[in-house]
Amino acid sequence: YIDSGKVLEICCAAGLKSIILSKKHKVIAIDINEDRLNAARYNAFLFKVNQNLEFKNINAENFNELKKLGDFDAIYVDVDWRENLSHPIKKQNIDPFKTCPRTDKLYLNLRKLYPKIPIIFKISPFVRVKDLTKLGNCVIEELYIDEKFLSYNVYFDPKIKRSRWQAIHLFNKEII
Repeated sequence: YIDSGKVLEICCAAGLKSIILSKKHKVIAIDINEDRLNAARYNAFLFKVNQNLEFKNINAENFNELKKLGDFDAIYVDVDWRENLSHPIKKQNIDPFKTCPRTDKLYLNLRKLYPKIPIIFKISPFVRVKDLTKLGNCVIEELYIDEKFLSYNVYFDPKIKRSRWQAIHLFNKEII
């Protein structure tokens, strides 16, 4: 979405998206789970991207901690799609606002802190993604790999004047 700059990744888990982002951007990636962060640090070491990437144990719902992180050119968010972290991983909600952290509250807090920058949410394919348009104008992107629907990316940017849908089709050219 941006060619270069500083990106905040929220709910980075094992850091795979952080690693991809750090190839072109300076990335600060946060998660609340120290085990996930340790895995992310190890993965960054394996892929030799440590210089552009910093992992921090921060609760995304802590407005003051987010504020201390400074300014960014874009924010990428991949919330946990369970309503409660004690629920089994396979128990995902179809309601996009019953997540950990809550998508709507997180978006509104981020928008207060960063009113002019793009905020991108990766969204589970099982969620009523259209509900996210209640938060504001956005582009909802359906992501397909080898014709299999993988997930949504939802782009919120003050430059977007009306909500719309688009599809991205990626193909693996490797023959197995």
